[in-house]
Order: sequence, then C-alpha cells, then structure tokens
Amino acid sequence: MGESIFQVGFDHEAHTQGYQMITEYEALERYDDMLDECYEDPKICGMSYCTSRALKEVDPIAYRCGFSDYTAHLEEDNIYVEGITEPPKDS
Repeated sequence: MGESIFQVGFDHEAHTQGYQMITEYEALERYDDMLDECYEDPKICGMSYCTSRALKEVDPIAYRCGFSDYTAHLEEDNIYVEGITEPPKDS
C-alpha cells in the first residue's frame, strides 16, 4: 500500500518514552566534534592536527576514558548509546 510512517532507523519506543537512542558511531562522531570545537588544534613541528585525532593517536586510553565520560553526560540529556548505555526500564 503506502509507505510506512516510521523512518528507517527511527526508534518508536525511544520516541514515545522521551529519550533518544544513537549508535556508537554517532556518539564517537559527536565526541570528536565536541573535542574539535572545545580545544585548539595541537601543533606538532609546525603542523596542525585535529584535537580528536591527536588525542586518539597519542593517548588512546585517555580518548576512551573521555568518551566514557561523554556518554555518561549524554544520559543526562536522555540520549543513550546502543550497547553502551541503557535507558531506564519501565516499572
């Protein structure tokens, strides 16, 4: 008949419960964007690099710890990352 009223990738349950689900890839993109917007690009031997890329390459543990903190802060805005954070269960 007609097309579905729901978009591909649209999470109807999340929408009706007032939260948003995003993929880990989307969360990593948001985290990288936040790092790049909040900090100046580091310069190494006169060359500039994206902050997110530099942190990821130079100190991957600090990058992952920061990402973990970032996803925890997303929860405060009712944004949950598939496979990492879980929305509250209905009681």
